[in-house]
Amino acid sequence: DLQTHAGWLSGGTIIGPVRLGLRYDYAYTFLDLSDPFRQLHRATQTLAVRQGSWGLTQPYYQFQFRDYMDVDFPPNTTFKRDGPRHLFGLNQYFFLPEPFTYVTVGANGHLYNSDGTEWRYDGFETSLGAGYDFPYAVSFAWLWRFAHRDYRDHSAFAPFDKRRDDTHWVSAELARPIVDHWIARVAGSFAFQDSNIPVYDYTRKVVGAYLTYQW
Repeated sequence: DLQTHAGWLSGGTIIGPVRLGLRYDYAYTFLDLSDPFRQLHRATQTLAVRQGSWGLTQPYYQFQFRDYMDVDFPPNTTFKRDGPRHLFGLNQYFFLPEPFTYVTVGANGHLYNSDGTEWRYDGFETSLGAGYDFPYAVSFAWLWRFAHRDYRDHSAFAPFDKRRDDTHWVSAELARPIVDHWIARVAGSFAFQDSNIPVYDYTRKVVGAYLTYQW
């Protein structure tokens, strides 16, 4: 959910039956023509524990810091959205015979301590997904996510109500190797947010084609 990825670094090591991983993401996103931009830093620590040939358990902790540059939203306020987000979660993978590659379920809880009271929240998220292998080295994966957020303070757009958001994401990706080390991908996603403060309702559609060099 960084929206604009500028780059990431990741690595891991195996300690006995456990794999320890660490990933760092950086994003630099222009919000629109009037508000300048934001920077996001995200570090994710994971443990992966294999259950024989049938499954994988992956608990994780994620720390994210959002740095918004002179953003004035809602208008004519001094609300700043800078602040850290802490997230604790678990993903469980089940490996299945062909044509399935895996089925995955996940859940997490998170809290966001923004400098501006308009944005501070606690929430949770659940997910469900699957991957498939088809002939001619074609793979397909999809993921559905649902997130609920309860904001701790009253909204500037509704002084007597505290904001509550429910968000659904559906994403899918089709991939195929084309020559040595090169992978072609086509991906799309759809997001829908329903809020008790209507100004925060939205839908977002994204479609992309990607060429990846893997070594």
